[in-house]
Amino acid sequence: MHVLYRCNISFFDSLCGTIDVSRFAILDDGRWRCSLTYLHRAVSSDVTA
Repeated sequence: MHVLYRCNISFFDSLCGTIDVSRFAILDDGRWRCSLTYLHRAVSSDVTA
């Protein structure tokens, strides 16, 4: 079972709600990717950190 964390980025917090940190990755270009397939519908978004 993965530990769930509240996302501290308001964009992700409103979009994804509670995130699975194991699915959170920092991209080389400095953006964050949120890909939460365990939600009812898959969410994949990029924002500038």
